[in-house]
Amino acid sequence: MSDQAEVTSIDAIADFRTALLIYISKVRPLLDDTADEVFRTREWLRTTQRIHWENQVRSRTRELSDAQQALFSAELAKLRPPSSAEIMAVQKAKRALDAAEEKLRTIKKLASSFEKEAVPRLKQVENLRSAVATDLQDAAHFLDRIVGTLDQYVNSAVSSNRVNLAEPIADAPLKTSEEK
Repeated sequence: MSDQAEVTSIDAIADFRTALLIYISKVRPLLDDTADEVFRTREWLRTTQRIHWENQVRSRTRELSDAQQALFSAELAKLRPPSSAEIMAVQKAKRALDAAEEKLRTIKKLASSFEKEAVPRLKQVENLRSAVATDLQDAAHFLDRIVGTLDQYVNSAVSSNRVNLAEPIADAPLKTSEEK
């Protein structure tokens, strides 16, 4: 391994740093939005939808009970046979209750499945968020220090006439960010 670096363009390092900062600025909000959307969906399944369908089951159970009570009262009165409207009301209430119970079961299954599928992926997103927030940001600062150090080296070497630009760089002269 050589103790010397062959840097042909300081501006290329500076341009890469700029591209890295642009990438960080674009990916950070996307990762934040992704994590937030997973949390919102999780809460929507676990609380909002579950509570809604539990309330629907209770409400539809009461409606079925009321319809059955009306039908039972008509049968007990024996003054008239139960009307088809009363029979249909009981059947409709049963179907509505069955549908609500099925929705509640589905929501519970979806919430469980979501936990199994999304949470591990959310951890990966969180790891990526951490890498973007720390590692890539540190890399950008490191590149900034490299550009500064190389600029100082070129400026001090040029001012003391100790740099032979043709040797380490071949045909391409070393450009500084000031010359651009």
